[in-house]
Amino acid sequence: MKTRTLFVATTMVIVTTICIAIGSGSLADDKPLPLTPNMNNAIVPEPIAAKIVEIESKEIQKILTEPKVGNKDRKRAIALGVVIAGMADEHSKDPKFAAIRGQAVRVIDALTKENLSEAKDLVNKLLEGTASPKPGKLELHMAFWDAPNNDFDREMAMQLFKSQRAGGKGIEIAIKGWAAAAPNVNQMDRARDVAYEVRILADVIQKVGPKEAIGNKLLADWVKFSEALKEAASEAATKKKPGDMQKAMNKLDTACAGCHAVFKKNN
Repeated sequence: MKTRTLFVATTMVIVTTICIAIGSGSLADDKPLPLTPNMNNAIVPEPIAAKIVEIESKEIQKILTEPKVGNKDRKRAIALGVVIAGMADEHSKDPKFAAIRGQAVRVIDALTKENLSEAKDLVNKLLEGTASPKPGKLELHMAFWDAPNNDFDREMAMQLFKSQRAGGKGIEIAIKGWAAAAPNVNQMDRARDVAYEVRILADVIQKVGPKEAIGNKLLADWVKFSEALKEAASEAATKKKPGDMQKAMNKLDTACAGCHAVFKKNN
């Protein structure tokens, strides 16, 4: 019985569901976080989550220390904040990760309001370890809400997939590269980290589909493609051999291409 209980416990993950009013400018409320089973996702191991949180926090810090922060850079920082908050949320029973999650939400809020100086101060505190928890359930997809257009900014939700020149992180190019040729041994950790980041983003992307049909673009299709992306990323994150990683990256690339074929233009 103890073994069974332990197994069930290890398959639980805190699922982010930020309940906020659209356009409220906040990503949190005062309700407690629920515990919900999430069996289909590859949970990011704590050491990997901590490493990626630090890397992406430093990237936001770098963006915000530039003399001029363009809109595409601000959007990249928001997307990186979503990754940080999503990863920290999976370990939020740990006070350290709860604080990281709360601080990431504050950073996202400040960036969304285009308060770059506040965002810079907040991310500095995150890196200093002086962040504090922010209670409430999370709905990270609201970071991509475009209030003037009364719809989600799906382009921003995909920001990290874009090339660096386009203001992204080059995730799509990396996936295509590893799908074409297996990553070498030295690239395996990076490929795994990318897979985990895509899995976190897929959870969020799934919730920002079109509100109604636009031609042949249906919300049901958006959800289907997002689920395929999530499953492929979860699979890739578990691979330990270059050849297996290449096969998993092929599935990930196929999931991306299938969605692009329907939604890439006029999304």
